[in-house]
Amino acid sequence: MAKKIAVGHQLYLYQLISKSFGVGKQTFLPKVESLLEEQHLAPEDLGCESWHEVMESCSDFVTLTDFKGSRSYVTIVRNEQWDQALAKPATKDASGKGAKPWKKRKGSSLKPVKPRHIEKKKPAPEPAAPVSEAEAAPVAAEPSPEPEKAEPKATAKAEEPQAEAPEAATADAAKTEAVPAPEAAAAGKASAEAAREEAPEGPHVYTLQEILAMPKEEPEPEDLIDFSPASEPGADSARSTSEPAPAASAASADRPAPSPNEAAQEAPAPAVPATPAPEPAPLQPSSTLPSSLPSRFSTEVHCKDELLSMLTRMLPFDIDLWTMLDEDWQHACATGAAEGSRSRVSFPIRFLNEDGSAPIRLTIRRSARPIAGKQWSLVLVDGDDGSGHTHEGIGIEGLPHVDEGAWSDLLPVSSTEQQFSCERAFTQFASVGSWESALGTLARMAEPERWSEGSTRTDRYPMLREYLTCTFVRLQQEGGIAEVPSQGFAAFNTGLLSSFQQDIYACFTATPAGPSPYRLEGFAQAGTDELGQKLVAFVNPLPEPASYLAKLEDIQPVRGRLVSIDYRNILTRETSRLPRAFLEEHLEGTPAEAFLKILASTDASLQEKGQAQTQLGRALAGDAITYRRLCRDLDDALELSLLHARTDYRWCAPAYVPATNTLRLLVPLSLVDDRKADCALSLELMPSGSYQAVSAITLPRARVCARVISSELPSWLAGDEA
Repeated sequence: MAKKIAVGHQLYLYQLISKSFGVGKQTFLPKVESLLEEQHLAPEDLGCESWHEVMESCSDFVTLTDFKGSRSYVTIVRNEQWDQALAKPATKDASGKGAKPWKKRKGSSLKPVKPRHIEKKKPAPEPAAPVSEAEAAPVAAEPSPEPEKAEPKATAKAEEPQAEAPEAATADAAKTEAVPAPEAAAAGKASAEAAREEAPEGPHVYTLQEILAMPKEEPEPEDLIDFSPASEPGADSARSTSEPAPAASAASADRPAPSPNEAAQEAPAPAVPATPAPEPAPLQPSSTLPSSLPSRFSTEVHCKDELLSMLTRMLPFDIDLWTMLDEDWQHACATGAAEGSRSRVSFPIRFLNEDGSAPIRLTIRRSARPIAGKQWSLVLVDGDDGSGHTHEGIGIEGLPHVDEGAWSDLLPVSSTEQQFSCERAFTQFASVGSWESALGTLARMAEPERWSEGSTRTDRYPMLREYLTCTFVRLQQEGGIAEVPSQGFAAFNTGLLSSFQQDIYACFTATPAGPSPYRLEGFAQAGTDELGQKLVAFVNPLPEPASYLAKLEDIQPVRGRLVSIDYRNILTRETSRLPRAFLEEHLEGTPAEAFLKILASTDASLQEKGQAQTQLGRALAGDAITYRRLCRDLDDALELSLLHARTDYRWCAPAYVPATNTLRLLVPLSLVDDRKADCALSLELMPSGSYQAVSAITLPRARVCARVISSELPSWLAGDEA
């Protein structure tokens, strides 16, 4: 469990680090360590084992970012209240003399307190068994009986709860530490007498004092939130006392007083007879949302004008900001993407930062006093507190949207339906907890397949995640999800088969207090194991798999129908999806060649590639000769593919578009070599009966789209080039 650091010590660290490295700037952690060691400080002086743990414990003003290779960076977050306290001059008493450090003064202001350096000493031998008061009395009674009466008072004072001001608590803690005899003699006559009484007369006196000064080993209330899966609702509080949350950071020592409900949750429960633990389910479902966190962002989180203005500049102008924040907060809680403590939480939203490396993260913090009736406040937008001047160069289109799946390539780039999310639709129905855990369980249960293709993200099962969420959306449209409200149970057929050719079902349990109505309980085969038996007991008939194909036009283009290509969208907005060799052949020696090199570069950021795509489209639109040559080659490749489709009804591959609940036909194009497909066109059947090629799609992404409907793929799509 993370340590609690006194407010005066935190204020000292805030003042020292901010003056040396500034506020809002990322600083390499070893540099901060060197600065603190120059002040003759060690992590043990603050009750921690490492400086990394110290920075985690100061989460109210420190943002700690860990990268691969054990590289950590520290960012100081501005605290206006502390800045005002540091700006005040040091005050003296009315007589002109400095205030006595051990005397408590009413109304004393917040002051930085340098942690006292503790010299490392050899550990005293631990007793073999706990020493009772009866056994300890003869040892302490050697000099005189008076220390026995004074010692319990000092010990009791040291164990009192921190109900006083932070400065007084710090002073009391300093007085309880072991003080060498020379320093105690300089403090006064009374201190000298106490030091003589505490001086070790024999080898056992020091050990006794340590035993008496040791704090009682009572369980402290855990302030970390475990966003990882739990076995049942409300299990996060029990889990946090036994296992540390891996992604959570420590709450600050000056956290607001807990509400009556939280106090009841944090109070140690009375002893009850031990009961046998239930057998673990095949998949641990997600925990319910702790009551201390907001359930709805728009109504329970205060956002100051500076941060709202920043979000408005960063995001597309036509987006519904509050709806987006509500959905993304709920999605983060349902998938375990929210990280932090009970007083400070960060979560990702659906837009990427400027370089496209990661989603924008918002940080909310619980305030000691409600602001506008709201206990929580938005404090950071991607590490910025609103006082800087970042994100000023973003255009009206806003930051790039996260990749919602390969199916989005089936629609034109300009289509707003690309922003539909199958994942958010899934998590609005059920909490997942961890996609990696859930999908790993399903992948091991199903027949072996290549599930690691078709996404720009670094997760292990991007194809399986798109398959599962798209299947859920289709079944939701068809009414194929079986719900049993009386039993608090739901299930649907995943469409996957086990190695023994048995259907695999996704099973859910109702969670009224969670972020979603249900939680994913696991995957099961009918009648197998506890979950499979529950499925058979509650659901009759069992759910059927999703159906997609209804007529011949869904798998093969009708002969003689008109097929037109949206050249403008494909050549000016989706150029990066066409084969590079094909484009280099036509653009060599033209002004557009420079922009093509940026698109093909692996060092260019997402923002640079977006600008290069725009410039390339303008260059092609201004070069009529090159533009017509590219159009003719697309026509020839499409005509050749349609001729092949007349002799082989399995030549084209159907694909599902969950945003519109419609189908597309994927037709291969051979633009470089007639014997090898380079990309595919997405054909949409229009109401008139003709076909419109609305977009191009790469082969790996086309394979993901086609796999949603069938595992049997055409040869040009199932080969190694896919």
